[in-house]
Amino acid sequence: MIKFISSVLFVKDIAVSRMFYEEILDQQVEIDYGVNIGYLGGFSIWRKDVAHQNIFRDNKAEIELIGSGKQQIELYFEVEYIDEIYKKLKDHQIEFVHDIFEQPWGQRVVRVYDQINILLN
Repeated sequence: MIKFISSVLFVKDIAVSRMFYEEILDQQVEIDYGVNIGYLGGFSIWRKDVAHQNIFRDNKAEIELIGSGKQQIELYFEVEYIDEIYKKLKDHQIEFVHDIFEQPWGQRVVRVYDQINILLN
């Protein structure tokens, strides 16, 4: 079963975003990696430059986003059988952000672009 975990917002200033979500909207931190914060209820914020270095493997210190926003949010799902899902995505000719690789914390990930967004751009 593919399980939806959270929506991830890529933010420029993690401190400003934390203040907004935690102090103004009273959100409770579930997990804190410093540059990636997960809140109870199923959404996270991730500092944009770090996210893009991990996702797109871009080594620029400051990344300016271009386009219509398809690189500003991530829907995060987990599955135990990532290799099977990867093959299914390949078989359906889905456009990949990147192939499977291991994150610094040991999690194997693969990312694809939302197909509706692809069709509209």
